[in-house]
Amino acid sequence: MILMVTRNGKHCYAEIQLRTISQDTWAALEHHLTNPTASHGGCGNTAPSA
Repeated sequence: MILMVTRNGKHCYAEIQLRTISQDTWAALEHHLTNPTASHGGCGNTAPSA
């Protein structure tokens, strides 16, 4: 679902995803299988884990 919101007088588009638990589980598994060494430290964290 894509919504248009107004912030500080500017129009912006925001995408909202409504997912079931099974969709979320599948997406997490798919991400893990395609990126097995990816950092899972949060948004934008590219530092290697210790």
